[in-house]
Amino acid sequence: MERSCASALLRNRVNWGQCGPILSAVPALERLQSMNASFPSSPRREMLRLRVGVALIVGWVLLMVLPPLVLWNLRGNWLAKLERPAVQQQWDQFRQDMQQQSDRSGPVQHKVPKSAEPPLRVWLRDYFGLAVAAWGVLGSTLYAFLALAVMGVIGPAKQ
Repeated sequence: MERSCASALLRNRVNWGQCGPILSAVPALERLQSMNASFPSSPRREMLRLRVGVALIVGWVLLMVLPPLVLWNLRGNWLAKLERPAVQQQWDQFRQDMQQQSDRSGPVQHKVPKSAEPPLRVWLRDYFGLAVAAWGVLGSTLYAFLALAVMGVIGPAKQ
């Protein structure tokens, strides 16, 4: 009987009618008994945890799939717009302005961008895969902490 009471205590499913005489000898367990009575676990609460868990998984999948897909679909159109000569002229003009401002003496020294192409074009063309990978890693990490917090709030009370 003592073994079954100990395993029930570890599982947080103590039957105080059966195990009470054995466990009441320990003063800390008396507090546990009163706390256990005030926080009963119910099937309704367990169903809520299950539903929230499923919703969190679905939310994570959507977070990992939708933004990269949208970016992939927009990427071709953006690259086509960035290939226009007017965009390149604006970038060249900006670089020239930075060159002129970097020659002036003053409190702020401007650096001339090294790239001969606009940064968005380089990013969309050369670093798109890296951006999606970073999205996956950082998004998953932040989402995991959010999920832990949500599940901890709706989880069973710990004694």
